[in-house]
Amino acid sequence: MVFLQPRSRAVLCSWSIRVQFSPKMPHRRSLNNRQDKSLPAENICDLIRMILTMNNFSFNNEHYLQKHGTAMGTRMAPSYANLFMGKFEQQAIDNSSLKPFIWWRFIDDIFMIWTHGEEEHLKTFIGYLNSIHPSIKFTHEYSNSLHQTLPFLDVQVHLINNHIQTDLHTKPTGKHQYLLKISCHPNHTKKPSHSASSFESAAYVLPTLF
Repeated sequence: MVFLQPRSRAVLCSWSIRVQFSPKMPHRRSLNNRQDKSLPAENICDLIRMILTMNNFSFNNEHYLQKHGTAMGTRMAPSYANLFMGKFEQQAIDNSSLKPFIWWRFIDDIFMIWTHGEEEHLKTFIGYLNSIHPSIKFTHEYSNSLHQTLPFLDVQVHLINNHIQTDLHTKPTGKHQYLLKISCHPNHTKKPSHSASSFESAAYVLPTLF
């Protein structure tokens, strides 16, 4: 629990990147986003280009070659998408006249706290983000003065009397069904998720940032 004074008009926002893994994510811009370009990484980049440009598949007796984006299931896809989005969001926020108080992204989901008051300012910021790149768009949800709460991943975030509180969020489709240890599923599917535990830790850290 944390007191938000004097940022008493904070708005909780949840974003989702709609087309991050679509075939329109530009390759060249992502490959140029390495922080340390002094390393002789051409061989690595050649391998990356092979992964990105040689995804072929057949459908309805037609043969296709994917020219843009990443194939679903490719191991490098999350790292590649994070590389692109890290550069995208850094430039977007740096160039914005009004900046979010908190902007946390987990792959293609973003939690944001907006502290600039007027709803019109928030709508302007949303429009600004969606105008930057033709293939990177954001869907969004934000709280209002009557319902200062919203879900983000597995966390329900509340703003109550200028205090941030968190609780467990379970989707309506969640059945809490688990695999038996003796099932025939691959062993890695029966291990705890590191990403879930990491985000749970972040949920506990959130109140300490105000």
